[in-house]
Amino acid sequence: PAYIFHTMEAMIESGIEMGMSPEMAERLVLQTVLGAARLAIESPLDTTALREGVTSKGGTTEAAISHLGDNDYVRLVIDAILAARDCSEQLGE
Repeated sequence: PAYIFHTMEAMIESGIEMGMSPEMAERLVLQTVLGAARLAIESPLDTTALREGVTSKGGTTEAAISHLGDNDYVRLVIDAILAARDCSEQLGE
Protein backbone atom coordinates (compact mmCIF):
# COMPACT_ATOMS: atom_id res chain seq x y z
CA PRO A 1 0.00 0.00 0.00
CA ALA A 2 2.84 2.45 0.66
CA TYR A 3 3.78 2.57 -3.03
CA ILE A 4 0.21 3.41 -3.97
CA PHE A 5 -0.07 5.99 -1.17
CA HIS A 6 3.15 7.60 -2.36
CA THR A 7 1.76 7.86 -5.88
CA MET A 8 -1.45 9.30 -4.47
CA GLU A 9 0.55 11.93 -2.57
CA ALA A 10 2.17 13.00 -5.84
CA MET A 11 -1.21 13.13 -7.57
CA ILE A 12 -2.66 15.23 -4.76
CA GLU A 13 0.31 17.59 -4.92
CA SER A 14 -0.17 18.00 -8.67
CA GLY A 15 -3.80 18.93 -8.10
CA ILE A 16 -2.75 21.55 -5.57
CA GLU A 17 -0.16 22.92 -8.01
CA MET A 18 -2.97 23.26 -10.58
CA GLY A 19 -4.95 25.39 -8.13
CA MET A 20 -7.21 22.89 -6.39
CA SER A 21 -7.71 23.06 -2.67
CA PRO A 22 -5.91 20.26 -0.82
CA GLU A 23 -9.29 18.80 0.11
CA MET A 24 -10.56 18.79 -3.48
CA ALA A 25 -7.30 17.32 -4.79
CA GLU A 26 -7.39 14.56 -2.19
CA ARG A 27 -11.04 13.77 -2.89
CA LEU A 28 -10.41 13.60 -6.64
CA VAL A 29 -7.41 11.30 -6.17
CA LEU A 30 -9.23 9.05 -3.71
CA GLN A 31 -12.18 8.64 -6.07
CA THR A 32 -9.86 8.04 -9.03
CA VAL A 33 -7.93 5.31 -7.22
CA LEU A 34 -11.11 3.74 -5.85
CA GLY A 35 -12.70 3.70 -9.30
CA ALA A 36 -9.59 2.27 -10.92
CA ALA A 37 -9.33 -0.48 -8.30
CA ARG A 38 -13.00 -1.38 -8.68
CA LEU A 39 -12.67 -1.49 -12.45
CA ALA A 40 -9.56 -3.68 -12.25
CA ILE A 41 -11.27 -6.07 -9.82
CA GLU A 42 -14.55 -6.31 -11.69
CA SER A 43 -13.33 -6.32 -15.29
CA PRO A 44 -12.22 -9.43 -17.15
CA LEU A 45 -9.61 -7.27 -18.90
CA ASP A 46 -6.03 -7.02 -17.69
CA THR A 47 -4.60 -3.73 -16.48
CA THR A 48 -2.88 -3.01 -19.79
CA ALA A 49 -6.17 -3.30 -21.68
CA LEU A 50 -7.92 -1.19 -19.05
CA ARG A 51 -5.28 1.53 -19.29
CA GLU A 52 -5.44 1.50 -23.07
CA GLY A 53 -9.23 1.67 -22.90
CA VAL A 54 -9.24 4.88 -20.88
CA THR A 55 -6.41 6.56 -22.79
CA SER A 56 -7.75 8.74 -25.60
CA LYS A 57 -5.46 9.22 -28.59
CA GLY A 58 -4.04 12.73 -28.36
CA GLY A 59 -5.74 13.33 -25.02
CA THR A 60 -4.60 14.42 -21.60
CA THR A 61 -4.11 10.91 -20.27
CA GLU A 62 -2.00 9.97 -23.25
CA ALA A 63 0.15 13.06 -22.63
CA ALA A 64 0.71 12.03 -19.01
CA ILE A 65 1.41 8.38 -19.88
CA SER A 66 3.83 9.50 -22.59
CA HIS A 67 5.66 11.73 -20.11
CA LEU A 68 5.92 8.83 -17.66
CA GLY A 69 7.27 6.60 -20.42
CA ASP A 70 9.79 9.20 -21.51
CA ASN A 71 11.08 9.23 -17.94
CA ASP A 72 11.27 5.44 -17.62
CA TYR A 73 8.50 5.23 -15.02
CA VAL A 74 8.03 1.47 -15.32
CA ARG A 75 11.75 0.82 -14.81
CA LEU A 76 11.75 3.18 -11.82
CA VAL A 77 8.87 1.30 -10.17
CA ILE A 78 10.44 -2.08 -10.90
CA ASP A 79 13.78 -0.95 -9.48
CA ALA A 80 12.08 0.38 -6.34
CA ILE A 81 10.33 -2.94 -5.75
CA LEU A 82 13.56 -4.84 -6.35
CA ALA A 83 15.30 -2.56 -3.83
CA ALA A 84 12.60 -3.45 -1.30
CA ARG A 85 13.16 -7.13 -2.03
CA ASP A 86 16.92 -6.74 -1.58
CA CYS A 87 16.39 -4.96 1.73
CA SER A 88 14.04 -7.72 2.84
CA GLU A 89 16.65 -10.34 2.02
CA GLN A 90 19.30 -8.44 3.98
CA LEU A 91 16.97 -8.08 6.96
CA GLY A 92 16.36 -11.83 6.84
CA GLU A 93 20.05 -12.69 7.09
